[in-house]
Amino acid sequence: MAIISMMGQPGQGITPGMVEMSKRNILVSDDKNKYNTKLSNEEEYQFKDWYSKVSRYKGLSENPDDPNQSYDYRGYWKNEDRNGILGDDPYAHFIDRYKKPGHPTFSNESQYSNEETPGGSWSQDESGNWYFNHSPYTAQNIAKTQQYLRGTGEYSIDPNTGEVLTDIHRDIIPQAGPLFESNPIMSDSEMKAKIAYQAAMGNKSAQRMSQLYPNTYKFTGQEMDAFFNQPIGVPEGETGTHFMSSMGNYAVPFIQEGQNGNLYFNENANPSSAEAIKFNTPEEAMYFSENYKKVAPMMRNKNK
Repeated sequence: MAIISMMGQPGQGITPGMVEMSKRNILVSDDKNKYNTKLSNEEEYQFKDWYSKVSRYKGLSENPDDPNQSYDYRGYWKNEDRNGILGDDPYAHFIDRYKKPGHPTFSNESQYSNEETPGGSWSQDESGNWYFNHSPYTAQNIAKTQQYLRGTGEYSIDPNTGEVLTDIHRDIIPQAGPLFESNPIMSDSEMKAKIAYQAAMGNKSAQRMSQLYPNTYKFTGQEMDAFFNQPIGVPEGETGTHFMSSMGNYAVPFIQEGQNGNLYFNENANPSSAEAIKFNTPEEAMYFSENYKKVAPMMRNKNK
C-alpha cells in the first residue's frame, strides 16, 4: 500500500522533499552504498540529468543523496516509470518501495524493510482515510512522522495507545478538483495574509498582486516552457502580471520583474526564483496559484 495524500489516491502530492527536517531527526544514517541502487557510470550520468528535472518539478533538494529526503531515487529511476513522474498525472508519485529507513513514513513495502529496520504499515478506514501504523523501529520518532503528514488529511497511530494522532496543522481532508470548491485548501483571509506578508518581505510577485495598477507583460505568442520544451499556448497580444504555476511547495510566476523594473517571461522559472512563494504543502501552492486572483487587490481594476 503506497502513501496516500490530500487527493485521496496513493501517494499523490507527497514526496520525500516536502518537509524540512534536520539531520538529527534521521533515524539511521542513509549510507550511500547500503541504501542506494547501484548504477553504471553511464546510468549515473543519465540519472543525474533526470533528477535535475525532477528536483525542480517536485521541489526536492538538488542533491539526490540529501539524507533529509531518505529516498532511493536511483532505484526509482532504474525500475519505475521515470518519465511518468514528470507528466501531468496528478497521481504520479514516489512509491514506498524505495523509501530508506530514515524516511518519516518508512513502510514495510520498502525493499529496505527487514528484521533490523522494520517499516510501519498503511491502513484505510471505511471513510477512505489513511493511517500510518508505526513499527517498533519507526516509533522512535513519532513526531517526525506527524510533522511530515501535516496538512495532508492523513494521520498516524500512536503505537503505545492505539490512538489517532491528529493533524498538527489543520484537521481537514481536502477534496479533488482544480478549484477545490467543496473544501478550500486555504481561506480567502489566509491568501490575503500570505500576499501581504510576502509583499512586506520584498517579494516582487506579491507586491504586484498588492498594487491596484501593476505593470503588465504583453505576450508574443512565442513563450516557451523550457522544462517541458513546449509553447505555453497564450495568444499574441494577451497581457498578464504573473502566469502562476505550482511546483512542489511553491507558487511560481513565469512573468517576473527584471532589474530595470520591466516584466519579462522567464521560461526557466522554478522554486529557486526570487519571486517564488513557499507554502506548507503542494496542495496549498496549487490552490493559491489557481485562486489568488479572487483576493488580490490588483484585480479590483483588472479583468484578468
